Amino acid sequence: MKLLPNLSARRWFLTAGCTAIALSASAEWEQVLSLPCTYAHFITSEGIHLASDLREDQKGGISYSEDNGKTWVKADVKDYWFSNFYEADGYLFATGSAGRIGRSEDGGRTWDILNYSKAIEEFVDPKAIDGTSCYAITSLDGILYIGDFCGGGILRSENYGETWEHTDRESLLIQVDSPEPIMDNFYNLTAFNGKIYSFGMYSVHSLNQAGGASKWDVEPINSNFMSQVTVMGDKMICGRSVMNFTTDVEYLIYNDGNEWGEIPRPDTDDNNVRAIVSDGNLLVTVHHGGPVYYTTDLGENWEINEDLPSYTYPLTLVADDNYIYTAIYSPLLDDANSGVWRISKAELGVSGINAATAENGVRIEGGYIRTSGNADRIDVYSIAGENVLGASGTDCLSTSSLAPGMYVYRVISGTESFSGKFVNNPSRQ
Repeated sequence: MKLLPNLSARRWFLTAGCTAIALSASAEWEQVLSLPCTYAHFITSEGIHLASDLREDQKGGISYSEDNGKTWVKADVKDYWFSNFYEADGYLFATGSAGRIGRSEDGGRTWDILNYSKAIEEFVDPKAIDGTSCYAITSLDGILYIGDFCGGGILRSENYGETWEHTDRESLLIQVDSPEPIMDNFYNLTAFNGKIYSFGMYSVHSLNQAGGASKWDVEPINSNFMSQVTVMGDKMICGRSVMNFTTDVEYLIYNDGNEWGEIPRPDTDDNNVRAIVSDGNLLVTVHHGGPVYYTTDLGENWEINEDLPSYTYPLTLVADDNYIYTAIYSPLLDDANSGVWRISKAELGVSGINAATAENGVRIEGGYIRTSGNADRIDVYSIAGENVLGASGTDCLSTSSLAPGMYVYRVISGTESFSGKFVNNPSRQ
């Protein structure tokens, strides 16, 4: 869950109820960026690291690193409290406040500012627009979607943010403790299995575009701040970012394109999942105070790492071939622990994508996915979880028909299944 529009409220929500237990820092975790009030971290398909901050004076913005976090450059862009990064179709986007979205066409080195505030003036008091926020963003079939947090609803753009129009509002309205239906506060939008899913404070919807319609269907699950979502192969996995200490509710739930189910929980009654990430083999969650849980078998067995710096407020998780990264927030400008930290997958005892590829005899090279022997099945999924390519009974699968971008492969051979991510770049093949 990201922070509330009002800065003082944002900070209260972030820090309220944090466990006051001192955890000793370990050499396992290393800090690659010290940045006051770090808000988000992201790695582009090009390998560029991006980071943003939440400084009250708005003298921060976006920083980028082209050398895997060794050195950082502050981008020349006005600070709109950028809370989330997203990549689609050759563009990078940074969601912000005051109806602003950053867009980059050069990997995050330079940014243009897009403005959707005019599109929501009918529904949000113009005097309050400077305080609105956007955390939710995704795309499907060349259309960009964003969710406004403060009543603006969910908007779509067919030209990557140049102009905006509303998706159906009536089917998004919910009845809470109010005489009239209201618009939810949206934390997350995710494209999965050919649909757009919206995750609000109270509700979860999916966009039904069958037969030319464009209405939002209510999903039969309780959101309760379900802000954290990751796609892992053929499953969309979701966690809630609110204090809730009980084993009577689900820790993580998933959708496989047909129905909702539950992922077995780790040994904790804390359901406040502040961030979640998967890399095709590994599923990782992080909590207030720093406990990091990870599993390689969809929750059948969980491991825990408790060695982040004490009193930390992790907000994001990102994985590459070798590391797990987390962005740690502190409201104190002089807190040197605020920044981007990472831990080696090898130190966690799990192999990265490259290691798994070599170990299991799967190679991505020359425009092909190659296996050491005939596989029962080779499948490729988009990051949104859609099966875009597949073949049975073969030791290679051409990726030449795929558009450039990030994909997930899965190889099934007998009783074994191997998966990982790869970037398809036909120009380099």
